[in-house]
Amino acid sequence: MKGAGGIPLAARLIGVVAIPIVATTVLALDRIDTEQRQADEADAIVAVVEVQRDVAAIYRPAQIERIGLVGLARVDELKLPRQLVVTYTGIDLEEMYDQGVVDLDVALDALAAGHASMTLADGSKLGDRLAEFRMALDQQRLKANDRRTTAADVEVVFTQLDDLLALTLSSTRVQMSNDNDAGHAQLDALGDVIVSGGRHAYDTTRALVYRTEDPALDMRMTGATHESDLDRFEALLDPSQRRDAERLRAQLPTPVDFDPVPEGSEDTTSMDASLIKTTAEQILEHVDYVEALKAYSSSFHDDVASDVAASAAMARSHETRTKQLLIGIIGITLALVTWVLWSTLA
Repeated sequence: MKGAGGIPLAARLIGVVAIPIVATTVLALDRIDTEQRQADEADAIVAVVEVQRDVAAIYRPAQIERIGLVGLARVDELKLPRQLVVTYTGIDLEEMYDQGVVDLDVALDALAAGHASMTLADGSKLGDRLAEFRMALDQQRLKANDRRTTAADVEVVFTQLDDLLALTLSSTRVQMSNDNDAGHAQLDALGDVIVSGGRHAYDTTRALVYRTEDPALDMRMTGATHESDLDRFEALLDPSQRRDAERLRAQLPTPVDFDPVPEGSEDTTSMDASLIKTTAEQILEHVDYVEALKAYSSSFHDDVASDVAASAAMARSHETRTKQLLIGIIGITLALVTWVLWSTLA
C-alpha cells in the first residue's frame, strides 16, 4: 500500500514513530557521555586528593629528621657534648632524629604503596624515584650513626626529597571542565602551600643553627613565598572554608629576626646558653606549624574527597539510569516498528 508521492504507508508511519525516538536517543547518548565525563573527572580529582594527602603526610617527619640531623651536625661541629644541649634546651636531638626516621619511613611506605605506578611530569615513575631517594637516605643515616653528618650532606639528600615531592604535586595537575576549575585551583594552591611551608620550616632551622647571611636570606625568601601561597589559597576559598585557613595562618610562628654574621665568620653567640634555648624553642614552633599544616591539609583533602566521591557516585547513578532509559526507548521503538509493519502489511 502506498501513500502520497509513492512512499509506502508503512515507511511513512515508521518515520512518524521513529524520528522523535531517534532524536530522543541522540540526546540520551549525549547525556550519557556528559555524565561519564563528569564521573571520570571526579575520579581524577579524588586521585589528586589522595596523592596530595600522602605527600603532605611526608613533610612533618621529613622536617623532624632533617632538623635533628642539622642540629646534631652543628653540635658536633662546635664540639659540644650532645647531652649538654639536652640539659640546656630540654630537647633531645638524637631522640628527635630517631623518631623522625621511624615516622618518615612509614610515610614514604604509604606513598609508595598507594602511588608507585604514578607517572610523573618528567616521564619517570614515582616508585622508581622514591627507591632512588631511599638509597641516598639510607647512606645519609649510616653517616649519621657514625657521627659523620654535615649540614651540606643533609641539604643534598633532603633537597632531593623536596624536589621529588614538588614534582609529584605538580604532576597531579589534570584538565577538567569549567565546573571543576575552582576545586582544581584550590588543590593546586594548597599543594604550593604545603611545599613552601615545609621548605620555610627547614630554612628557618638552618638559619637559626648557623646564623649566617645565606641561610638567613633563604629563610626570609621562603617565608615570603609561603605567605604569598597562603594569600592565593585563601582567596580561592568561600567564607566558610576561609575560617579554617585563617586559623592555620594564626599558628604561623612570628618571623625570626637576628643579625646574621658574614659567611666564613665565626658566630660568637653559639655558646650562649640562653640563645641556644631560644633557638630550640623557635625551631620547635616551626615543627608544630608543619604539623598544623599537615592536619589542615589532611582535613581539607578529606572534605574534598568526600564531596567529589559523592558527585562521582551521583554522576554514575545518572549515567546508569540514562542507559536504562535508552534501552527502554530502543525496545519501545522496535516494538512500535514491528506493530506498524504488522498492521499495515496484514
